[in-house]
Amino acid sequence: MILQRQIRGGFDFKTDPANIDFLAGIGNDITSGGLHDSYWIYSYNNLCLSNGEPVDDVFWSLRDYSAAALSSADLGTTPVVLDNWESNIIGIGADRKYAIWGHVSSAIMKAFCGDPNHPYPVGDLNQDCRVDLLDLAILASHWLEDNTPVNSNSVVKDGIEYYIQTDKFVYQMPQDVEILFRVTNLTENPVDIGKVPNCEYAWTHFVVTDSNSTEIWEYIRGIPPCGWTMLHLDPHKCKEYQKTWNMMNDNGTWTKDDDFPIGPGLYNIMGQLRLSNAYRDKKVPVSVHIKIIQ
Repeated sequence: MILQRQIRGGFDFKTDPANIDFLAGIGNDITSGGLHDSYWIYSYNNLCLSNGEPVDDVFWSLRDYSAAALSSADLGTTPVVLDNWESNIIGIGADRKYAIWGHVSSAIMKAFCGDPNHPYPVGDLNQDCRVDLLDLAILASHWLEDNTPVNSNSVVKDGIEYYIQTDKFVYQMPQDVEILFRVTNLTENPVDIGKVPNCEYAWTHFVVTDSNSTEIWEYIRGIPPCGWTMLHLDPHKCKEYQKTWNMMNDNGTWTKDDDFPIGPGLYNIMGQLRLSNAYRDKKVPVSVHIKIIQ
Protein backbone atom coordinates (compact mmCIF):
# COMPACT_ATOMS: atom_id res chain seq x y z
CA MET A 1 0.00 0.00 0.00
CA ILE A 2 1.26 3.52 -0.86
CA LEU A 3 -0.35 6.39 0.97
CA GLN A 4 0.04 9.44 -1.26
CA ARG A 5 -1.34 12.96 -1.18
CA GLN A 6 -0.46 15.86 -3.45
CA ILE A 7 -1.01 19.43 -2.35
CA ARG A 8 -1.62 21.84 -5.22
CA GLY A 9 1.51 23.81 -5.87
CA GLY A 10 3.32 21.83 -3.21
CA PHE A 11 4.70 18.35 -2.68
CA ASP A 12 3.91 14.66 -3.07
CA PHE A 13 3.86 12.80 0.25
CA LYS A 14 4.68 9.09 -0.24
CA THR A 15 5.40 6.06 1.86
CA ASP A 16 8.60 4.19 1.07
CA PRO A 17 7.58 1.27 -1.21
CA ALA A 18 10.72 -0.63 -0.19
CA ASN A 19 9.86 -0.53 3.51
CA ILE A 20 6.18 0.03 4.12
CA ASP A 21 5.14 0.32 7.75
CA PHE A 22 1.64 1.56 8.50
CA LEU A 23 -1.13 1.13 11.02
CA ALA A 24 -4.84 1.16 10.18
CA GLY A 25 -7.65 1.03 12.72
CA ILE A 26 -11.23 1.77 13.71
CA GLY A 27 -12.08 3.13 17.13
CA ASN A 28 -15.48 3.06 18.78
CA ASP A 29 -16.02 5.23 21.88
CA ILE A 30 -12.34 6.10 22.37
CA THR A 31 -11.83 8.07 25.60
CA SER A 32 -8.33 9.53 25.09
CA GLY A 33 -8.42 13.09 23.72
CA GLY A 34 -12.13 13.31 24.46
CA LEU A 35 -14.77 10.70 23.76
CA HIS A 36 -14.95 10.02 20.03
CA ASP A 37 -15.19 7.48 17.26
CA SER A 38 -12.50 7.36 14.60
CA TYR A 39 -10.89 5.78 11.59
CA TRP A 40 -7.14 6.22 11.23
CA ILE A 41 -4.18 5.28 9.05
CA TYR A 42 -0.59 6.05 10.04
CA SER A 43 2.42 5.54 7.76
CA TYR A 44 5.85 5.61 9.43
CA ASN A 45 8.40 4.97 6.65
CA ASN A 46 8.09 7.80 4.15
CA LEU A 47 10.18 9.36 1.40
CA CYS A 48 11.58 12.86 1.79
CA LEU A 49 9.82 15.74 0.14
CA SER A 50 11.21 17.07 -3.13
CA ASN A 51 12.92 19.84 -1.16
CA GLY A 52 14.76 17.22 0.92
CA GLU A 53 12.74 17.73 4.07
CA PRO A 54 12.21 14.44 5.93
CA VAL A 55 8.70 13.23 6.72
CA ASP A 56 8.39 11.36 9.99
CA ASP A 57 4.83 10.19 9.52
CA VAL A 58 1.83 10.58 7.27
CA PHE A 59 -1.51 10.16 8.95
CA TRP A 60 -5.17 10.33 8.11
CA SER A 61 -7.72 10.57 10.89
CA LEU A 62 -11.48 10.89 10.76
CA ARG A 63 -13.08 11.65 14.11
CA ASP A 64 -16.60 12.10 15.44
CA TYR A 65 -16.67 13.76 18.86
CA SER A 66 -20.34 13.00 19.35
CA ALA A 67 -19.34 9.29 19.44
CA ALA A 68 -22.57 8.54 17.61
CA ALA A 69 -21.36 7.86 14.08
CA LEU A 70 -20.04 4.36 14.73
CA SER A 71 -21.90 1.43 16.23
CA SER A 72 -19.71 -1.60 16.85
CA ALA A 73 -22.70 -3.90 16.39
CA ASP A 74 -23.22 -2.57 12.87
CA LEU A 75 -19.59 -2.54 11.70
CA GLY A 76 -19.10 -4.66 8.62
CA THR A 77 -22.83 -5.08 7.95
CA THR A 78 -24.15 -1.59 7.16
CA PRO A 79 -22.57 1.61 5.78
CA VAL A 80 -21.55 4.04 8.51
CA VAL A 81 -23.39 7.37 8.69
CA LEU A 82 -20.95 10.26 8.78
CA ASP A 83 -23.22 13.30 9.15
CA ASN A 84 -21.88 13.84 12.65
CA TRP A 85 -18.18 13.43 11.85
CA GLU A 86 -16.52 16.65 12.98
CA SER A 87 -12.86 16.17 12.09
CA ASN A 88 -11.34 14.94 8.83
CA ILE A 89 -7.63 15.61 8.72
CA ILE A 90 -4.56 14.49 6.82
CA GLY A 91 -1.37 15.38 8.61
CA ILE A 92 2.26 15.16 7.47
CA GLY A 93 5.44 15.62 9.49
CA ALA A 94 6.34 15.24 13.11
CA ASP A 95 5.27 18.81 13.90
CA ARG A 96 2.06 18.55 11.86
CA LYS A 97 2.99 21.73 9.96
CA TYR A 98 1.35 20.41 6.81
CA ALA A 99 -2.37 19.82 7.21
CA ILE A 100 -5.48 19.50 5.10
CA TRP A 101 -8.86 19.98 6.66
CA GLY A 102 -12.18 18.98 5.20
CA HIS A 103 -15.63 17.64 5.97
CA VAL A 104 -17.10 14.25 5.06
CA SER A 105 -20.89 13.97 5.19
CA SER A 106 -21.50 10.40 4.04
CA ALA A 107 -19.88 7.08 3.29
CA ILE A 108 -20.89 4.30 0.92
CA MET A 109 -20.08 0.66 1.56
CA LYS A 110 -18.10 -0.75 -1.34
CA ALA A 111 -19.99 -3.49 -3.16
CA PHE A 112 -18.27 -6.86 -3.22
CA CYS A 113 -19.05 -10.41 -4.27
CA GLY A 114 -20.95 -12.13 -1.48
CA ASP A 115 -22.22 -8.98 0.25
CA PRO A 116 -25.92 -8.81 1.26
CA ASN A 117 -26.86 -7.12 -2.02
CA HIS A 118 -24.71 -9.38 -4.19
CA PRO A 119 -25.00 -12.87 -2.65
CA TYR A 120 -23.28 -15.89 -4.14
CA PRO A 121 -25.59 -17.52 -6.68
CA VAL A 122 -26.75 -21.07 -6.08
CA GLY A 123 -24.12 -23.40 -7.53
CA ASP A 124 -21.25 -20.92 -7.15
CA LEU A 125 -18.88 -23.38 -5.51
CA ASN A 126 -15.73 -21.25 -5.75
CA GLN A 127 -17.58 -18.07 -4.66
CA ASP A 128 -16.63 -15.83 -7.56
CA CYS A 129 -20.29 -14.80 -8.10
CA ARG A 130 -20.50 -16.80 -11.32
CA VAL A 131 -21.73 -20.30 -12.02
CA ASP A 132 -19.50 -21.64 -14.77
CA LEU A 133 -17.23 -24.50 -15.84
CA LEU A 134 -14.98 -23.99 -12.81
CA ASP A 135 -17.88 -24.84 -10.53
CA LEU A 136 -18.73 -27.84 -12.71
CA ALA A 137 -15.12 -29.04 -12.45
CA ILE A 138 -15.28 -28.80 -8.64
CA LEU A 139 -18.54 -30.72 -8.62
CA ALA A 140 -17.14 -33.39 -10.96
CA SER A 141 -14.03 -33.85 -8.82
CA HIS A 142 -16.22 -34.64 -5.80
CA TRP A 143 -18.95 -36.58 -7.60
CA LEU A 144 -20.45 -39.44 -5.56
CA GLU A 145 -18.50 -38.55 -2.41
CA ASP A 146 -20.61 -39.49 0.59
CA ASN A 147 -19.93 -38.33 4.12
CA THR A 148 -23.19 -39.66 5.52
CA PRO A 149 -22.55 -40.97 9.04
CA VAL A 150 -23.09 -44.69 9.55
CA ASN A 151 -26.18 -45.92 11.37
CA SER A 152 -24.98 -48.06 14.26
CA ASN A 153 -25.80 -49.61 17.62
CA SER A 154 -23.93 -51.76 20.13
CA VAL A 155 -24.49 -53.84 23.25
CA VAL A 156 -21.78 -54.78 25.77
CA LYS A 157 -22.24 -57.91 27.86
CA ASP A 158 -19.61 -59.71 29.98
CA GLY A 159 -16.85 -57.61 28.44
CA ILE A 160 -17.87 -58.42 24.85
CA GLU A 161 -19.20 -55.72 22.51
CA TYR A 162 -21.77 -56.76 19.94
CA TYR A 163 -21.95 -54.10 17.23
CA ILE A 164 -24.11 -53.65 14.13
CA GLN A 165 -24.20 -50.91 11.52
CA THR A 166 -25.70 -50.02 8.19
CA ASP A 167 -23.96 -47.59 5.86
CA LYS A 168 -26.71 -44.98 6.44
CA PHE A 169 -30.17 -44.52 7.93
CA VAL A 170 -32.26 -43.39 4.95
CA TYR A 171 -32.30 -45.41 1.72
CA GLN A 172 -34.05 -44.82 -1.57
CA MET A 173 -35.51 -47.83 -3.32
CA PRO A 174 -33.93 -49.99 -4.66
CA GLN A 175 -30.53 -49.22 -3.06
CA ASP A 176 -28.50 -51.99 -1.47
CA VAL A 177 -28.22 -51.95 2.32
CA GLU A 178 -24.70 -52.71 3.54
CA ILE A 179 -24.84 -54.45 6.94
CA LEU A 180 -21.85 -55.04 9.20
CA PHE A 181 -21.78 -57.11 12.41
CA ARG A 182 -18.75 -57.13 14.70
CA VAL A 183 -17.95 -58.81 17.99
CA THR A 184 -15.06 -57.42 20.09
CA ASN A 185 -13.31 -58.68 23.22
CA LEU A 186 -12.94 -55.57 25.39
CA THR A 187 -11.23 -57.39 28.24
CA GLU A 188 -7.59 -58.09 29.03
CA ASN A 189 -8.11 -61.84 28.83
CA PRO A 190 -8.75 -64.29 25.97
CA VAL A 191 -12.37 -65.37 25.65
CA ASP A 192 -14.16 -68.40 24.19
CA ILE A 193 -17.63 -67.07 23.39
CA GLY A 194 -19.24 -70.22 22.05
CA LYS A 195 -19.42 -72.53 19.07
CA VAL A 196 -20.45 -71.14 15.68
CA PRO A 197 -20.73 -72.80 12.25
CA ASN A 198 -17.30 -73.62 10.85
CA CYS A 199 -18.06 -71.66 7.68
CA GLU A 200 -16.73 -68.15 7.28
CA TYR A 201 -20.02 -66.98 5.79
CA ALA A 202 -22.35 -68.55 8.37
CA TRP A 203 -21.27 -67.52 11.89
CA THR A 204 -23.42 -64.36 11.77
CA HIS A 205 -27.22 -64.32 11.76
CA PHE A 206 -29.13 -61.35 10.26
CA VAL A 207 -32.91 -60.85 10.31
CA VAL A 208 -34.90 -57.95 8.80
CA THR A 209 -38.42 -57.20 10.08
CA ASP A 210 -40.91 -54.50 9.13
CA SER A 211 -42.71 -52.04 11.42
CA ASN A 212 -45.21 -54.77 12.33
CA SER A 213 -42.37 -57.13 13.39
CA THR A 214 -43.10 -59.34 10.37
CA GLU A 215 -40.02 -61.16 9.17
CA ILE A 216 -38.92 -59.93 5.73
CA TRP A 217 -35.49 -61.43 5.14
CA GLU A 218 -33.09 -63.77 6.96
CA TYR A 219 -29.45 -64.63 6.50
CA ILE A 220 -28.99 -67.61 6.52
CA ARG A 221 -32.14 -69.77 6.79
CA GLY A 222 -30.96 -73.00 8.38
CA ILE A 223 -27.54 -74.22 9.54
CA PRO A 224 -25.08 -75.21 6.77
CA PRO A 225 -23.48 -78.67 7.21
CA CYS A 226 -19.95 -77.41 7.91
CA GLY A 227 -19.60 -78.43 11.55
CA TRP A 228 -18.93 -76.23 14.57
CA THR A 229 -15.93 -74.33 15.86
CA MET A 230 -15.21 -72.31 18.98
CA LEU A 231 -15.26 -68.55 18.47
CA HIS A 232 -12.09 -67.46 20.27
CA LEU A 233 -11.07 -63.84 20.72
CA ASP A 234 -7.79 -62.63 22.19
CA PRO A 235 -7.78 -59.44 24.28
CA HIS A 236 -9.00 -56.40 22.33
CA LYS A 237 -9.42 -58.44 19.14
CA CYS A 238 -12.54 -58.57 17.02
CA LYS A 239 -14.24 -60.55 14.31
CA GLU A 240 -16.65 -59.04 11.81
CA TYR A 241 -18.77 -59.96 8.85
CA GLN A 242 -20.43 -57.81 6.19
CA LYS A 243 -23.50 -58.67 4.14
CA THR A 244 -25.56 -56.83 1.52
CA TRP A 245 -29.36 -56.88 1.61
CA ASN A 246 -30.94 -56.02 -1.73
CA MET A 247 -34.30 -54.85 -0.34
CA MET A 248 -36.01 -58.08 -1.36
CA ASN A 249 -38.51 -60.06 0.70
CA ASP A 250 -37.25 -63.66 0.63
CA ASN A 251 -40.78 -64.95 1.25
CA GLY A 252 -39.48 -67.21 4.02
CA THR A 253 -37.60 -69.54 1.68
CA TRP A 254 -34.07 -70.33 0.53
CA THR A 255 -34.81 -69.95 -3.15
CA LYS A 256 -34.71 -66.61 -4.95
CA ASP A 257 -37.44 -67.47 -7.44
CA ASP A 258 -40.20 -66.32 -5.09
CA ASP A 259 -38.45 -63.18 -3.81
CA PHE A 260 -40.19 -59.85 -4.33
CA PRO A 261 -39.32 -56.17 -3.65
CA ILE A 262 -40.25 -54.60 -0.34
CA GLY A 263 -42.08 -51.27 -0.05
CA PRO A 264 -41.12 -48.00 1.62
CA GLY A 265 -41.30 -47.80 5.40
CA LEU A 266 -39.35 -48.39 8.60
CA TYR A 267 -37.42 -51.63 9.02
CA ASN A 268 -35.42 -53.24 11.81
CA ILE A 269 -32.17 -55.08 11.11
CA MET A 270 -31.00 -57.48 13.82
CA GLY A 271 -27.63 -59.17 14.01
CA GLN A 272 -26.28 -61.79 16.40
CA LEU A 273 -23.94 -64.76 16.62
CA ARG A 274 -25.28 -68.01 15.22
CA LEU A 275 -24.40 -70.10 18.26
CA SER A 276 -25.03 -73.81 18.71
CA ASN A 277 -27.82 -74.95 21.04
CA ALA A 278 -25.30 -75.57 23.82
CA TYR A 279 -24.42 -71.84 23.82
CA ARG A 280 -27.72 -70.28 22.80
CA ASP A 281 -28.06 -68.56 26.18
CA LYS A 282 -25.05 -66.45 25.15
CA LYS A 283 -26.79 -64.97 22.14
CA VAL A 284 -26.89 -61.17 22.34
CA PRO A 285 -29.03 -59.58 19.61
CA VAL A 286 -28.30 -56.01 18.54
CA SER A 287 -30.30 -54.04 16.00
CA VAL A 288 -30.68 -50.79 14.09
CA HIS A 289 -33.62 -49.17 12.32
CA ILE A 290 -33.56 -47.91 8.75
CA LYS A 291 -35.97 -45.86 6.70
CA ILE A 292 -36.69 -46.73 3.08
CA ILE A 293 -38.29 -44.14 0.79
CA GLN A 294 -39.68 -44.34 -2.73
